[in-house]
Amino acid sequence: MYIRVFILFLCVPFMAYTETLNLEQAVNRAIASNISLKKNAQDLSNAAFAQQNTWSQFFPLMSASLRAGYQSNVFTNNGLQPFAPPSSESSGALSYTLSATVNLQLTADIPSAIQAIKYAYQNQLLTFESARRQLELQVTVAFYGLIAQRDHIRSVENNLNLARRQEERTRTAFQNGLASQMDARQSELNVRQAELNLSSARSTYQASLRSLLALIGVNTHSPDINLEGAITVTKINVDPEQLIQRYIPSRPDIQQRIVAVEQQELTARRQTINSYAPSLSVGWGMAFNSGSQDKQPTDPFSISVGVTIPISSWIPGSKENQPIYSARVNVEKAKLDLQEAEQQAAAEIRSLAAELNTLWEQIELARLQVGIAQETYTLREQAFRVGAAEALILENARQAIADAEYQQLQYELNYLNATLRLASAINGDWHALVGNQ
Repeated sequence: MYIRVFILFLCVPFMAYTETLNLEQAVNRAIASNISLKKNAQDLSNAAFAQQNTWSQFFPLMSASLRAGYQSNVFTNNGLQPFAPPSSESSGALSYTLSATVNLQLTADIPSAIQAIKYAYQNQLLTFESARRQLELQVTVAFYGLIAQRDHIRSVENNLNLARRQEERTRTAFQNGLASQMDARQSELNVRQAELNLSSARSTYQASLRSLLALIGVNTHSPDINLEGAITVTKINVDPEQLIQRYIPSRPDIQQRIVAVEQQELTARRQTINSYAPSLSVGWGMAFNSGSQDKQPTDPFSISVGVTIPISSWIPGSKENQPIYSARVNVEKAKLDLQEAEQQAAAEIRSLAAELNTLWEQIELARLQVGIAQETYTLREQAFRVGAAEALILENARQAIADAEYQQLQYELNYLNATLRLASAINGDWHALVGNQ
């Protein structure tokens, strides 16, 4: 009795178990483990730290130094005596200097420099949000692709069951003289082909599952994963022009282009200010010198004020004046980039809206074909039972069901993927996009 309990206890940790995974869990795991997103988060944290400490632009540069020295005769006046006091007959003396300086540089560019730091933070925030949403889209597409493959496996299993049932009936008909030997061998071949199709579908599913697990940061040697979800498509009626007008300004890539224009405009202003405006420098320093044999200790204090006025940058075409022109050109290029991005975004939304309409028509046709194929198989099966139809006709009807179901599944998956891409194109939630219909 004790031996049985002990063996059962040892076997428990090694028993296979199934873990359930839904879309929300997959997305959360991907966000938490994605290395590229973590690097973007570090960049965002660095930009946020810089934004929180813009006061440092007004902070002066401070430094302190300690300097020690030794001076002595080598052969005269009793030679080297490092530690002799300055008043002794020795020529050696140890001296040191302690100093501190403060330098404040004031320019008209400081407010613009602070604004540039804020723009850098906004740009990094948009980069992080865009990367996060792209990761969510990638995981969602991969997840529902697996759901489609799982449903396809079920369809292939049903097709295999039909093939086996058909093989049994053909074999019975052959034994009763109602079917030829060729029909019986063909039905056996159909079963083997269906088994091969099922094995191939399962292998493809496992490979795709491992890819998804790697994407979301889960060990590919984890227990069996049971995906929780289903592909459900709803017809979406959208007006692309309304979507363009309402959602394009909120797209992260468009926001980044807008920030890029503002950054270039700020850079042009800073270049102009730095080239034309004078700068003020205020310095303060204090030092303490220990003195030497022939000098008394001193503690000088100094303060300095300087003004720098640029001259060559006022000369048109000079080397110092050319960056001003280049900065203005970059502003116009940034505006053109923004215009191009808006045009591409509008074209993408129009294309996806048209694709959704086409795919929905294909789904309706595929559903009709599945219904017709199922009805045809039922009629062919009834005719085969009474000897009014050949086995080949029944096999063709069975294969027509498999092809129609697979085609319908592919169209529904394509429609869902197009919905996801449209939601991404308008920077919205695809659940809300479907729910608004």
